[in-house]
Amino acid sequence: MRIVLNVMIGAVVALVHVLFGGLIAVQISATEGGAVVDLSNAVASVRDPGPAPLANVALVILGCVALGLIGALPGQRRDQRRTARPIAYVVISLALIVTALRVEVFPPEGFFLGPLGWLVEGGQDSSVQLSCALAAVVVVMSSIRGRVSADRDGSETVTDDH
Repeated sequence: MRIVLNVMIGAVVALVHVLFGGLIAVQISATEGGAVVDLSNAVASVRDPGPAPLANVALVILGCVALGLIGALPGQRRDQRRTARPIAYVVISLALIVTALRVEVFPPEGFFLGPLGWLVEGGQDSSVQLSCALAAVVVVMSSIRGRVSADRDGSETVTDDH
């Protein structure tokens, strides 16, 4: 039952990460283009184009929080149940990223409206893709380290702890 719960947590973290990453990416793109967009991704007003450093920092923090919630940060202990979170995160994130990459970046009228636009922009955002790649590396590395360890004799044994 705990594995199912951890899979659900990983999936929800992936969905929330892509959604909020997309929301922030839409705001960054609009700010750099000289527009202010509302939560439905419609242009609310026009402003001078400029950088969005706080939004970029928010994307980095969002990625770190997502990796922390799935247990993919260095030094966090992973067992079989806890490995389910990063695996679910990677699978759902990859599905959303692949879907977003297959969708046109900007439809003729601008961003896709609302959460669909956030999913598309979030899946195409490099910080979301990097977080997914880092989580995948953690899954592979913990799998390699957790499966085979050398005894003092040099023989190999299968273990579950890290």
